[in-house]
Amino acid sequence: MSDEVVYATVRFASSGATAGKDSENGAGTAKGQADDCLRPSNPGIKAAPTPELKANSKAPPYKWLTVVLTILVLSVIMALGVCYKYYAEKRGDYEILKSKFDNLSLHMNATEHQYSDLDMKYKNISDVYNALENKVCNVCSVGWVNSNGSCYFFSTDAMNWTNSRDDCVRKGGHLVIIESKEEQTFLSNYLSSIASNCATDIQDQRYWIGLTDVVTEGVWLWMDNTPLTITYWHQRTGQPSEPDNWKGVDPSGENCVCLECTDWYDNSCTYLQKRICETRTVRT
Repeated sequence: MSDEVVYATVRFASSGATAGKDSENGAGTAKGQADDCLRPSNPGIKAAPTPELKANSKAPPYKWLTVVLTILVLSVIMALGVCYKYYAEKRGDYEILKSKFDNLSLHMNATEHQYSDLDMKYKNISDVYNALENKVCNVCSVGWVNSNGSCYFFSTDAMNWTNSRDDCVRKGGHLVIIESKEEQTFLSNYLSSIASNCATDIQDQRYWIGLTDVVTEGVWLWMDNTPLTITYWHQRTGQPSEPDNWKGVDPSGENCVCLECTDWYDNSCTYLQKRICETRTVRT
């Protein structure tokens, strides 16, 4: 027979409130009996220590599952909280932008109405202006002839070129500057209409115009210092044509230009001749 000794733990449960006192009275006796039972019958054999449950025993699997699920739920809640905060911020930005957009839309609508009103007023003013413009006349002073926005004065008295220039200035104009074929044609036709005999080389039918080369010989300039671009010089057959700078009478030559009916002649600036002054029309 082996020397193994089997131990048993004996526990006594209380029978209730009525047995409480008996339990207390017999606690010492039971403990003593239990201790006796735990002692080995053989004094030479030591008793084995009573086994105790460890506090860090491995938890059941369902407890770990609960912990993991709890962590997941908390993570989801935190993520939802962050998302909600972000959404709330963006919602606030959206409301601000929407308010600004609405204000801009109202302003744009008001501006469109103002533009429509101004456009209507402009059309009304334009109609009034056109109506008034039809009533405006381009007029010239008494003794001047109107043509294409300009007024022309044809003198009946004679002066040299310098005095003729000054007289036109005093009248508010200048010696005529011929800028186009149409202007040359108008002047020629008018001179032909008032001349008794519009023939060439007739001194008393010549009119000073605002063209001279007195500064540099051969460089013809108008009264406003613009260069000569078109010419209507008199042409002769078998003789020098104009300008010929003839010095038979004036040693300084012929440095001023006059118009005789349809042609131009260079003459001595000292000759006494009629003149044509020019100015702009007056709008009334």
